[in-house]
Amino acid sequence: MNAVSKGAQEWNRWRARHPDEPPALRFADLPGADLSGADLSGADLREANFAGADLSGADLGGACLREAHLPKAGLSEADLRKTDLSEADLREANLSGADLREANLSGADLAEADLRGAVLCGANLSGADLREANFAGADMRLADFSEAYAFEADLSGANLSGTDLARANLSGADLSGADLSKADLSGTDLSGADLTCAVLPGAGFAGLRGAKFDGAVVNRTPAGVLQADTIALLTPEEWAGVAATRKAAKNWSRRG
Repeated sequence: MNAVSKGAQEWNRWRARHPDEPPALRFADLPGADLSGADLSGADLREANFAGADLSGADLGGACLREAHLPKAGLSEADLRKTDLSEADLREANLSGADLREANLSGADLAEADLRGAVLCGANLSGADLREANFAGADMRLADFSEAYAFEADLSGANLSGTDLARANLSGADLSGADLSKADLSGTDLSGADLTCAVLPGAGFAGLRGAKFDGAVVNRTPAGVLQADTIALLTPEEWAGVAATRKAAKNWSRRG
């Protein structure tokens, strides 16, 4: 604990001298610390306090940060592969360009976090709070977003191919230009979302069952929900939402 409190350089020297000693830093209190580039891979950081800390470029691969406090922390370009961040507080954190492949973010609070260009392939964000988070251009293929709350999140240009979005709340989200091919949108709330030029699951895809599109903008969508045999999958109640979506799209087109 003494070494890590002295900053990344001193900490990395300590780790080099103790390569076989797994760092036990549970409950560490390091708000505002400068640990950019620090090697914290595999560390036990459960419930640690890194509020406002600079962890940009740090190696946190395989570390356990369950229930850790990281609001407004700088984690840009950090290595967070297979890191356990479940139930962590990451509100307004900067995770732009971070590598979060197969990370566990289930139940985490990422409200207003910056994840532009981040890699989240295979990550678990089920039940996470993603309100107004910025995922623009992020790679989220095969990630689990089931039951996540992503109200007004920015997912423009993101790759969500094969992602599980079942029962997620994406109302008011910006999905313009996003790739949602083969994504599971069953029970997903997309009301008021911007799906302009998004690639949606193709006609006949059962993963659209129960999705809500009321008021969503789908104008110029190259493939997707308004194709005839996809609509055939929908119940009368769901069809009413799609009809409203089509009307909204036409109105939007006239404005453009």
